Amino acid sequence: MDNLTMTNVWLGILAVVSLLEFLIIVVAGLMGYKLYRQATESLATVERLHIAPLRARVDAVLDEVQLITGRVKHAQNSVGDAVKQVAGAGGHIADTVRAKAWPILGVISGLRSVVSTLISEKNDGPDRPDRPTGPSGPVRAAGTVRDDRSARVERADTSGLDRDPIESVPGRGDRSVPQGTRYGT
Repeated sequence: MDNLTMTNVWLGILAVVSLLEFLIIVVAGLMGYKLYRQATESLATVERLHIAPLRARVDAVLDEVQLITGRVKHAQNSVGDAVKQVAGAGGHIADTVRAKAWPILGVISGLRSVVSTLISEKNDGPDRPDRPTGPSGPVRAAGTVRDDRSARVERADTSGLDRDPIESVPGRGDRSVPQGTRYGT
């Protein structure tokens, strides 16, 4: 029976070791729960004291940025509309001035032509000593074409005079000029 006492001793040792293991596991679980609770409280404290005010500031800054962005977009649209209106008005004014000023420009161009013709006749006249003259005008070298004095007159640019100046003004092109009038063809 010696063998059973030794077996009982070993069974008692195993029971005590199992009980100690169980107690160590329970204590480790309690310590882990306590550590978890402390970590959660620390995180809540950090969030409450540091992160929440910082988030509130960031949200306020983002709200201000959004308001400023809205104002800038509104200002950009306003400036764009103003530029379009000014450009439209400038174009309208330029077209109106062009429509009203073409006769004056024609007269000025004609006067330039007359002056340039008079100056060229004065310089190319028969009294120039460096050019020999004949009975019908300046004598040219053989093989050159003689200029006719009437061909020297520069004509004013009349390419735009055959159109109606009112039709060139934006928004007024719906007016038609009857045939046989000054501007009609």
